[in-house]
Amino acid sequence: MRVPRSLSLLVLLGVVASGWAAAPAISSHPKTVDASIRENGPQFSFRPRVVTIHRGDSVRWRWCPATGGCSTAHNVVGSLNGKTNFKSPRNASATRGVTSGSYSRRFTRAGTYQVVCLIHGFSMKVKVS
Repeated sequence: MRVPRSLSLLVLLGVVASGWAAAPAISSHPKTVDASIRENGPQFSFRPRVVTIHRGDSVRWRWCPATGGCSTAHNVVGSLNGKTNFKSPRNASATRGVTSGSYSRRFTRAGTYQVVCLIHGFSMKVKVS
């Protein structure tokens, strides 16, 4: 049986539209998840190493909160699909960071973000659904 071209196009448009409609909505009750940069002697890390949140939620990174600041500078640089999406501090690089404070980021796009300290190379993932 041959299907009319106009019907095929209509079905294709319906499939595409339903895919867009199925994208997760931004959370109506956004939350903030705490993460931190930790120092344990020469060992540096993000805690937790994986954060799972919904679109519209935020992550707040704090620099060594248990001691009121870190002994060395760190930064938070996030990328999605290999493209840098955010930085803290704004001039973050392999040699530029800060020793104290916090940084918050609201995530409005679904995906898995790779977050790294460019100075020391430790990393974490932020999974946004």
